[in-house]
Amino acid sequence: MAKNSSSTDKFIKFENSLLAELTTFKDQHDRGEENHLRVARGNTLLRLAKIVNKVTVMGDPQLILDAERHCEQFDLEYFASTSVKKQSCIQTLQAIQGVKTALAAPLNPQRYRADLSFNVGVRNIDKVTEAPRDGVHIFVKSQAQKLAKAPGRMATQQEERYFRARREALKTALKLHETNCQKALAALGKPSK
Repeated sequence: MAKNSSSTDKFIKFENSLLAELTTFKDQHDRGEENHLRVARGNTLLRLAKIVNKVTVMGDPQLILDAERHCEQFDLEYFASTSVKKQSCIQTLQAIQGVKTALAAPLNPQRYRADLSFNVGVRNIDKVTEAPRDGVHIFVKSQAQKLAKAPGRMATQQEERYFRARREALKTALKLHETNCQKALAALGKPSK
């Protein structure tokens, strides 16, 4: 419990630092300081990439998802220049709520078994040897594809690092989730793969 609390405290510090930087970025954007804006955007993207990397190292899939949510809100505010891109960001932000629930499910093995029984059927529960594909798998695959295409051909190094950091963080969150699912199955007396 203490580890989770200290991880949360560290993330809150990252979050506050990020929000301060985004406020500066927004002020420059509002003032129309084009030269400063390009530099600030690159610096902000590098800072975001570093924060995402630090959150990834913490090894908590919920924190990784929180970082992704913040990045997606940032994209909605500053990168989404068309209605299609804005709608994509909004859909991603809505999907994240369901993913948070799916991430938490294996942390309670009894609840996980009940959900699994509902999904695969009570008679088939004993045949389950690995975590079935769930909302986390679907979200990570979809979001990773979106992030791979996001930089485009004219991307700066900062943009590439930013989107790469987010993709790697999501892949790490998925691996951690699969590990948690395996532990939940083992706790229920299921053979793990």
